[in-house]
Amino acid sequence: MTELAFWLFYGLSAALYGVYAWKKRDTSLQALAELAVVLCLPVAGVVLLSLARCLRRFVPSEASVLTEAVPEDVNFGLGDRDYNANMVPLNDVYLLGDARMKRRFFTDSIKQDVVSNQSILRRAIQDEDREIAYYAVSFLTAKMEALGEEIHSLEEQLQTAPAEDHALMDRYAVCLKEFLTNRYGDGATRARQEQAYIRVLDVLAQKMPGRSIYYEEEIKALLAEHRIDEAAQVCRRFYRHHEQDERPILMEIRIHQARRDPQALQACIRRLKALPQALTPEALAVLRYWDEEASHE
Repeated sequence: MTELAFWLFYGLSAALYGVYAWKKRDTSLQALAELAVVLCLPVAGVVLLSLARCLRRFVPSEASVLTEAVPEDVNFGLGDRDYNANMVPLNDVYLLGDARMKRRFFTDSIKQDVVSNQSILRRAIQDEDREIAYYAVSFLTAKMEALGEEIHSLEEQLQTAPAEDHALMDRYAVCLKEFLTNRYGDGATRARQEQAYIRVLDVLAQKMPGRSIYYEEEIKALLAEHRIDEAAQVCRRFYRHHEQDERPILMEIRIHQARRDPQALQACIRRLKALPQALTPEALAVLRYWDEEASHE
């Protein structure tokens, strides 16, 4: 009688734990593994696994301790992230054969607003899974509308803001760049925003000539519009304020590349090599690729 009661209790506890493990599973493999432990270790398996789940729930893991110790406003680069086996790059999700898992990865990421790669979103729009495509379209549309509203709000603020409010103009330029980089809106809207972007960069470069980023972005935007002569004028102003810097020379090299002028480009290469300070990796890469003297040695 005692033995029968034991096996009844064992069968009931195993069945109950199996249902619980299946509902709370992280993966199907985990649930099957726990069920195998319960079946191989009568009663003791249920007790051990129950204790393990309690410890996981109430004792903070190393990852959670690290997360709590870091302030929420700290942004990490890729080099600061520890390896996490549970993290799956969204670009690799297309390799998954499990359609349900792929849908979960995409929809969870989009719902949490953690997708910043526009190429992945545009690829998701064309996905055969309607739910993935729906969330991707909704996310892109909402992001474009929010950015458009912010640009409009900044334009209204700039009309009444003092001319010295450089931070407001900088924020306006950042929003315009994001709008153009992500190719939001139609062609006419992008053309209008491109002109506004070039104008605000020109104003910022004149008001803060010590900041090279405004010159560089304006030159790149002008070259994208095939306005090479205007880009050359901006580059000359850039060089006047940063004579010992490599950045104006690198921008001038881009201009000569657009003009297809190899002699002027090689003259810039010689000026770049004559700079007294150590060159950055970007400048060294330009020298390795474009320096004719180095290629003949």
